[in-house]
Amino acid sequence: MKPRCSSKKCINSRYCQQFNEEMRNDIFKTYWSATWEEKNTYVISMVTFTSRKRDTTGLGNESRRSNTFSYFLKHSSSERLQVCKIMFLNTLGLNEWMVQNWTKQAIHGLPGKIKNGKIQESCSIVEISPRQKKSLAVRINHLKNWFSTLPKMPSHYCRSKTDRLYLEGPFYCKQEIMDAYKLKCVEDSLVPLSNCYLSNFMIENKLSIYLPRKDKCDFCTSFNIGEVNENDYAEHIAHKDRAREEKEKDTKLAKEKKSCTVLTIDCQAVKLCPVLQTSALYYSMKLKVHNITIYNNATADCQNYWWHEGNGELEASVFVSIVIKHLEKYCLNEKKPIIIYSDECGYQNRNVIMANALLHFAVKHQVTIEQKYLVKGHTQMQCDSVHSLIERKLKGQDIHLPSDYIRITKAARKTPSQLGATLLNYDFFLNFKTHQTYASIRPGRTKGDPEVKDIRCLLYDPTTKRIMYKLIFDEPYDDIPVGRKPVLMQNEIKYENLYKKPLSITLSKYQDLQKLKQFLPADTHSFYDSLEHASSFKTKKGKI
Repeated sequence: MKPRCSSKKCINSRYCQQFNEEMRNDIFKTYWSATWEEKNTYVISMVTFTSRKRDTTGLGNESRRSNTFSYFLKHSSSERLQVCKIMFLNTLGLNEWMVQNWTKQAIHGLPGKIKNGKIQESCSIVEISPRQKKSLAVRINHLKNWFSTLPKMPSHYCRSKTDRLYLEGPFYCKQEIMDAYKLKCVEDSLVPLSNCYLSNFMIENKLSIYLPRKDKCDFCTSFNIGEVNENDYAEHIAHKDRAREEKEKDTKLAKEKKSCTVLTIDCQAVKLCPVLQTSALYYSMKLKVHNITIYNNATADCQNYWWHEGNGELEASVFVSIVIKHLEKYCLNEKKPIIIYSDECGYQNRNVIMANALLHFAVKHQVTIEQKYLVKGHTQMQCDSVHSLIERKLKGQDIHLPSDYIRITKAARKTPSQLGATLLNYDFFLNFKTHQTYASIRPGRTKGDPEVKDIRCLLYDPTTKRIMYKLIFDEPYDDIPVGRKPVLMQNEIKYENLYKKPLSITLSKYQDLQKLKQFLPADTHSFYDSLEHASSFKTKKGKI
């Protein structure tokens, strides 16, 4: 099902607004659960095909349009209501050519067919023989089994909101999946199912190719489909615009007056290793590789920190380790106030572990730090351009080792300076969960009080040794409650290593990587042999 009609003209002339998303979803599911003949008949009953009533172009008989199509939808027992073409096609998931052909071929409201240029009555519905049913069942089971062999992974940014799985591939479009499936059918001497069936199978089983955009705005999407009122939407846009204005203002101060250091921080979409131009990768699990980018808005200097899943997980202490060590190396020469812009990702940017670490850093080095968060869904930042450059450079490139991402990152930009890139080891990361001055950064304590997700700015004051917050950029800072038993801050804190040894990958992934060594240069094999891995298989429940 595609997006609903958003035309303002339909408000006065049609009934598109009468159908909410729940009703559209009911219509879509009911329609696609019907047989092909029933689908055809339903469309014919909901589309009228009449001769043109009047000339709107002034071309008279020379006009190419000789007929008019009117589209209707009906939900449950209500009467059918006229809607626009886009609303009709998008609700049923059909294309215009198919709908108009079915309508033109209809005879007395029933499906017809064209033969030798003439419309004829359709033949009676042919019953599928038991032999054909058995053959179809074999092909369907073959498709299910084939999909079950493809490695999948959850979204790294939306895992709490979706159970959708993403094919590791590398696949770039559904046609590539279809081509790989057809090759498998040839190997197994089976007739492949249609593109349409494969596409519907992926929809039903919540399988996708591309990772969802982490900055897609749910609020704006809800407004576009009529589920959010205009006042709330206007307030949302005002917050979004104000956040961008704040970032532009701070960047201008950093560039022109050099009175502060402004950084933007973001994590790039997960990468895989190895990446090869071979179909063997479709059936093998690969190593996940992560990159966090820290960009100086004033100087355009940029550092990228890469690590793979055998050296670190996606947890708060990992991100804190990178940020703190970056600040120590690049931001203490002049001891100017530091302003950090990021999205609202909880475990990455807005959490008590990051807050305590930045407070300790600010006090230790006597430098003021501010964290400012852009509005969810509108988090475009300067560091995104770096990710775009890296993605462009990666196109068509083979990746044999995680270190290849370092080489490609450095080659992705020449001016104004080369991108910095560092490959991190497990012993780089420190455990910042200890030495917590603040047990929580929630501004309130009781029901109805502001929560962590409402925070727009955090200020780490080295003088008062306190954390302060704002809910709106234009408000003054206010203290975050420390708690009943405040913890005394130590002048010198020594954090222990987060990991004592490399992390283990699953045994199944390790075995898949071993199989892929035959496609890799010999000098890369030792890396895959040295990966820590589990000694037994871990079973997980899943749909397929």
